[in-house]
Amino acid sequence: QQQQQQQQQQNLKVRQYCIVGAGPAGLQLGHFFKHAGRDYVIFERNQQAGSFFARYPRHRMLISLNKRFVRKDYSEEFAFRHDWNSLIDVRNKANRTRPVTQRSKALFPHADVLTEYLSDFAEEQQAAIQYGTVVTKVSRPSYAGEQDGIFMLELAVPQQGSTAAVRCREVIVASGFWTPRGAEGAVDGAAYTEGYENVEESGESYEGNSVMVMGLGNA
Repeated sequence: QQQQQQQQQQNLKVRQYCIVGAGPAGLQLGHFFKHAGRDYVIFERNQQAGSFFARYPRHRMLISLNKRFVRKDYSEEFAFRHDWNSLIDVRNKANRTRPVTQRSKALFPHADVLTEYLSDFAEEQQAAIQYGTVVTKVSRPSYAGEQDGIFMLELAVPQQGSTAAVRCREVIVASGFWTPRGAEGAVDGAAYTEGYENVEESGESYEGNSVMVMGLGNA
């Protein structure tokens, strides 16, 4: 039975590039692969591209600059360097996804603007993106005591209650820090604290109360 399973795995189609995550990094790399004619697939656990920004930051305002204008005598490339939200688009100008700088006048836009932009940017890659697909395990199995250098990705599709597997020559993890991280040191009463992931968007519930913030990161 084990030999049969190994034979079935070896018979799976081998993809050249497997990208885990359809956030900004995964979409950008996929965009380059698509226009270079490379074989690739993107696995995204949620049902939309850039799903991280549908929840974070919790106060819903981006901290990345949306600089819409630079001096007229500066190049288009120079202006793009100051657009901290839009991705590199290698298509001709007429076919490019409308950048974030043309979607909001705010210096620090609402996160929904970025989510919408990423969804639009992902449109051309729909055939390559498998939404609702969780990568549960990445391994490099050996057959007959030898490794062929190919990765094995085990997949789960929770909504369908199904599983699958795919073999890949290259695996790129572009999923970011999705799992909330607590304090590294032991803190008395940590069980009674509220994680950033559960903070309300407006913060009105904290008005008039004493609040202690643990951590000096962007959040």
